[in-house]
Amino acid sequence: MNDTDSPHASSEKTPLEILHGIDPNDIVRYFKNEHPQVIALIISVLQDKEHALDILHALPKDKQVEISQRIAEMSSVSYDVISAIDHVVAHIVQENQNNRNVGGVNTLVELFLSSDRSLDSPLLAKIEDQDPELAEQIRERL
Repeated sequence: MNDTDSPHASSEKTPLEILHGIDPNDIVRYFKNEHPQVIALIISVLQDKEHALDILHALPKDKQVEISQRIAEMSSVSYDVISAIDHVVAHIVQENQNNRNVGGVNTLVELFLSSDRSLDSPLLAKIEDQDPELAEQIRERL
């Protein structure tokens, strides 16, 4: 079977192809409530493997292992399943793109990266005192 035999051989982008233009951290946020097998399938079918890897790395550490194992154990999937996943992806992406992202860990990291670095350390230490998990998320992205 060649690419022209697939149900999405037209020039219109499928929802899975639309994910290529979305920040990996946003994708993780969009799909945080999905079953790990669904996330594994989404990552597996992405054509841009670098982007797929970025999504995998953006997942929480405990999910990275589980989803990596599921990807490794996956073999083949019918077009019907991929079509169903396309439908889920389209719904979730549309739902999330109707909202404007403000704030968040990535915004704070961008602020830190564009600021006087001498201010970051004391502020991050105070954040760590109040919320060690949040501080760790920030450090991972710095």
